[in-house]
Amino acid sequence: MDTREVLVVNPTRADQVDPDYLETEQRLNEWYSLNPSKVIIATGFIASTPQNIPTTLKRDGSDFSAAIMGALFKARQVTIWTDVDGVYSADP
Repeated sequence: MDTREVLVVNPTRADQVDPDYLETEQRLNEWYSLNPSKVIIATGFIASTPQNIPTTLKRDGSDFSAAIMGALFKARQVTIWTDVDGVYSADP
């Protein structure tokens, strides 16, 4: 899934965006009706504005997009893997 076709956000500041959950859910339902599948591989970090202008989800956008999609699919769990050495007890 190219999330620019589905995920809609409103830029609020240079470093922040707010998801438009209603519009995104409508677009997701339309996309899913054309692409039914039990497994969906989607791009992260990118979205579109309500005017269909591509944008990023800013810092930690990949994790943010995973959380948004998890909420929209009503997932019981979202697991995020990061590429750090070892297991940390605090933010590296």
